[in-house]
Amino acid sequence: MKKPEPRDFDLTEEEYNRWASGGDNPYMLPGFTVALFISVLMGMLVVSRSSDVGTGFGLGIMVFVVLSALVAWAFDDTNKLRPLVSRAIKYREALARYQQTQEQHWTTLKGEEFELEVGKVYGRLGYKVRYTPVTADEGIDLFLYKGGRTYIVQCKAHRQPVSPAVIRELYGTMMASKAEGAIPVSASGFTKGVRSFAIGKPIKLVSTSDLIKMSE
Repeated sequence: MKKPEPRDFDLTEEEYNRWASGGDNPYMLPGFTVALFISVLMGMLVVSRSSDVGTGFGLGIMVFVVLSALVAWAFDDTNKLRPLVSRAIKYREALARYQQTQEQHWTTLKGEEFELEVGKVYGRLGYKVRYTPVTADEGIDLFLYKGGRTYIVQCKAHRQPVSPAVIRELYGTMMASKAEGAIPVSASGFTKGVRSFAIGKPIKLVSTSDLIKMSE
C-alpha cells in the first residue's frame, strides 16, 4: 500500500503542517474573535448615538450571535468555503488508515517471515544482510554490514514487549561477537526497563512504528 502524500489531496506539505499545527480548525477562533470585536463596536456605536446602554448591550449580543453563526457556518470543516480544511482532514484520515494497515502487516508476521521482512527493509537501506540458520543462531537472526561496520539483529515477533533480560543477553552477544552495535527489533515494543538499559550503549531499539518509517 502506497503511503498517502499531500499532493494526492491537492495540498502542499506546508499547507497541511500549518493546518495540523492549528488543531482541527485553526480558522474558527480567529473568526469568533473578529465577530466579538465587531459586536462590541456596534454596541458602543448605538450607546454613543442614543445614550441607551441597554439597547447597545442588546444589539451587541444580537450582532455577536448572528456573526458567530456565520463564522461557524463559513469555517465549518465540511463547508465549501474552506476546501483546504476538508482536503486536509481527508489526508489525515488516509494517513491513519495507512498507519493502521502497516501496523497490522508487521504484527501478523511470525518467526521467519518477520525476520525476512526486517532483512528486506535493511537491504533497501543499503545494508548487506546475512541471515543466520534457524537453529543454533546464538540469539542473532541477522548480520548487517555497512561502511566496514557489523551489526547484529535479533527479531521478536512476540505479542508482549521485550524485557530487559533479553536485551542484556543480546548486549553480551554483541560484545562477544565484537560487533559495533546491536539492533533488537520488536513487533510489540519494549518495556521501560529495556529503554533505560539501552541508554548510552550501542543498542538501537526498533519497534513497529520505526519499521514503518524505515520502509517508507
